[in-house]
Amino acid sequence: MTPLPFGHLLVVALLGSLIGPQVALFLAAFAENKVAGFAMFKFLNSLLFIPIVAFFLPGNWQLLAGFLSPFWPLKVFWLAAQGQSYWPFLLAGLLVNLITLMLLLQRFQKVVHR
Repeated sequence: MTPLPFGHLLVVALLGSLIGPQVALFLAAFAENKVAGFAMFKFLNSLLFIPIVAFFLPGNWQLLAGFLSPFWPLKVFWLAAQGQSYWPFLLAGLLVNLITLMLLLQRFQKVVHR
């Protein structure tokens, strides 16, 4: 396998960088205390394996994991590594990640301002 050009890696990294704030907002918005936050974090970690499992599914079946934000950077990486066009998946990933961030931010603001 040949190494990916820096531009492709940068695109994947930028898309993947949206996941960290989502995890932080999720924990801050839904965890009542440190113990609940730890349990939720363990649950989130188990959800992160679903996009990896999707790699082994044929064709469009992979898109079932598309409701999870981490799927999209992985899909873009897989396509870039195969030399295929990934722009539609990049745009879909941006949309899913930004909508998720927006919803989590709204929930976080409700919790903070109660």
